[in-house]
Amino acid sequence: DDTSQRSPAWKPYLYKGKSKLTLSVVETINCTLYGKSEYEDECFIQGTVYCCADIAGVPEVCVPISFQPGAEDNTQESRTSFPEISVHNCAHIIGGIKSAKEDSLKISCLPPTGPFVLCRYNFRQSPVTPVRGFYQLKELSPVEFRLLLQVQLHPLVL
Repeated sequence: DDTSQRSPAWKPYLYKGKSKLTLSVVETINCTLYGKSEYEDECFIQGTVYCCADIAGVPEVCVPISFQPGAEDNTQESRTSFPEISVHNCAHIIGGIKSAKEDSLKISCLPPTGPFVLCRYNFRQSPVTPVRGFYQLKELSPVEFRLLLQVQLHPLVL
């Protein structure tokens, strides 16, 4: 029993038991695909990283996060499309906000007891459009329609 460590305010009691670190990523992709060259397709991605650090004591946890670069990796647009990131109040981005403008970063934290949102991120303009779609709607009768939906995933998604 290590009583020399002081517990942060957000960790009211210390965990005792088998150590376990769980990370979950939930990502939402919103795309508007116009299918016409005169209109540029729009796509943005929002994500949340959930963490549950059942670890004895008051450990410092460092989580590396990397963002998949787009296929058009060498274009100026691809290099500048980095996400906006917000982190939990127990965490910070190692290297500061400047490092968040690269394709990877590290988040360090003294995690609270139980599950919490480690960070949220938002790509205002996705480096790639992860999904493309096409649909046709045909009226068979006044009350019956046939819908043809074709979806194609970007190779980086697979």
